[in-house]
Amino acid sequence: MGEHGRCSLFHGSGTKEVAQWAQLTHSAGKALDDIVDMVRQVGQKINEIAIAAAEQSATTDEDSEKYGLGFQTHHGTRSRIRTIGGISQ
Repeated sequence: MGEHGRCSLFHGSGTKEVAQWAQLTHSAGKALDDIVDMVRQVGQKINEIAIAAAEQSATTDEDSEKYGLGFQTHHGTRSRIRTIGGISQ
């Protein structure tokens, strides 16, 4: 067989292994992309919740003042919610 025989033997099994590793690498990359997308979606939901909480807190304060109820939400909590949600005052 000589040199040619060894090359074809290597070429056959090596190509199969490389193809398997390429497929595994592709699958792992897709899984990581899916995880990144899910993390982004969770981050968006957290921002939506933070914005809604800040808006609800502001509405509660406005209603309290409007109707003379004397109730205000804790300013520090509202400030932290704004920070989490990326809301500027």
